[in-house]
Amino acid sequence: MPSDVVALSTGRPTGSLYPLAVGRSVLPTCRAAYERWSTRADADLPGYLDAAKESPHHGAHRVPP
Repeated sequence: MPSDVVALSTGRPTGSLYPLAVGRSVLPTCRAAYERWSTRADADLPGYLDAAKESPHHGAHRVPP
């Protein structure tokens, strides 16, 4: 599970809030990137996944419209 990976990489307990929140946000983020990529098909999917993953850290100005 993504939350297990987050817990291991941050040193936090698996059931704590941070790993659960981050882990459970991964799939919807990837799905949103895929949906945008599949309708536009103007770049590679990994680029969309990277942009979606980074948007909470850098703000919406870096994410393709």
